[in-house]
Amino acid sequence: MRDAGAEHREAFPRTPQYDAANRMHGTAFPASLKAGGAHPPRPPCLTCLTCLTCSTATQPSLLSGPRRTVSARFAHATMATTKKARTHPPYELLYWPEIPGRGEFIRLAFEAAGVSYTDVCNEKKDGINEVLAIKDDKLTVDKDGNPPVFAPPALRVPGESKDGKSLVLYQTPSILAYLGDRLGLAGEDEIEKHWILSHTLTALDLNNEAHDTHHPIAVTKYYEEQKDEALKKAQDFRENRIPKFFGYFERLLQGNEPAGKGKHLVGGKLSYADTTLWHILNGLKFAFPKELEAREKDFPLLFETFYPSVQEHSGLKEYLASSRRKPFSMGIFRHYPELDRH
Repeated sequence: MRDAGAEHREAFPRTPQYDAANRMHGTAFPASLKAGGAHPPRPPCLTCLTCLTCSTATQPSLLSGPRRTVSARFAHATMATTKKARTHPPYELLYWPEIPGRGEFIRLAFEAAGVSYTDVCNEKKDGINEVLAIKDDKLTVDKDGNPPVFAPPALRVPGESKDGKSLVLYQTPSILAYLGDRLGLAGEDEIEKHWILSHTLTALDLNNEAHDTHHPIAVTKYYEEQKDEALKKAQDFRENRIPKFFGYFERLLQGNEPAGKGKHLVGGKLSYADTTLWHILNGLKFAFPKELEAREKDFPLLFETFYPSVQEHSGLKEYLASSRRKPFSMGIFRHYPELDRH
């Protein structure tokens, strides 16, 4: 039988990024951890706190294994050979390393559009310092005149702000709306543009509720400290919230079927609403596999047409099969068997 300590060491390997995140919280590791001991089981949502989140949660896969031994410099070189040639401004995604989290919604937009970007923390040796700098609690305005970022993800676009300075935006929906226009993922006209944003915000509501199933009381507490409430929350989520959201998105696909043929929420081509919803469905399949398996047949357009169509999109298919796509682990989407359908 495997000892619990070994399991936890595998699940939550120590990393410089993890240490930096905890220092931001003023959290010190116990001596046993500093000596290479196991991390506490089922950590609280460290990345849901204000230094590590957009608005509610991220994927703390920087706690998860297996760890890659490839250097950041080599990873950067590898990624550079697999992306399309840059025809846009030098977009820079500022987000935590080695995790999907809320940064993934932005990555998917870039990948779907085939537009090059720099994933700063995953591609630069000292990228973590750039992320920490944009959300410095003492910052009032940065050197380019941008207000401070509340929390990652953030998008930096050199040369796109006033007087040719760098523009910095934060909040996932705001970034997606900005990029949607520029990447061709925001529909054909002003009406479609706003529908796409509305559907994206609704999908992100589902994302938030999925997170709250395992941390229904406080993100600073361990899962075990709120497990009883999590069981109740997860049951309500499975029985009431999942069918409500799925039913709504099924109806959207039905209403847009003449143009979208079940493949798109708005119009006849891929939008950032599609990529956002797809990622959330993918996460729910990981977190609640039994529940999703039981319900998919009730939403045929959503799971038999929409889901595989987005997954097979040319830009996304390559990305999803690559090492750049980080696995789910102990973040927003967590698989606790006791929270799934019995």
